[in-house]
Amino acid sequence: MKTYPIQIEGFENQQVEFKPAGLASGPQVLVNGKPAEKGPERGQMLLRRDDGKVATADWKQTMLGFDLPKLVVDGEVIEIVEPLKWYELVWCALPVALITIGGALGALVGVIVFTLNARLFRSDLNPVIRYLLTGLTSFASALVYVLLATLLYTVLNP
Repeated sequence: MKTYPIQIEGFENQQVEFKPAGLASGPQVLVNGKPAEKGPERGQMLLRRDDGKVATADWKQTMLGFDLPKLVVDGEVIEIVEPLKWYELVWCALPVALITIGGALGALVGVIVFTLNARLFRSDLNPVIRYLLTGLTSFASALVYVLLATLLYTVLNP
């Protein structure tokens, strides 16, 4: 999985990186290739500065947790990556429109595909390819919804 370099004051002689959440793990800060030490509170991390002092780090969720979070180190908010532009968000969120016709099932499919689209926009792919792929996944989400709704209807109404 792609990692993002993080520039933090006091860590100039160390390699600090952000590793986004995976399917089975949350987001991580890697210091010199190793996960940061867990802090005293849930979700906190302890980072040792170049001078030996310990800094406390925490996450600040963005876009209701669907985009990459910001890192807060000793109260200073560090933006790891530039936020998605408004038009990219709208394009990514097209599958969420399934809520209007699909209820809870449409919302579930829409949110999953929205998250996938946001990840595709963070990839290193050519911008044209990103838009094509996210458009394709949005179209596929409608097909998946119809398939799941039909299957659910068939099972519940024999």
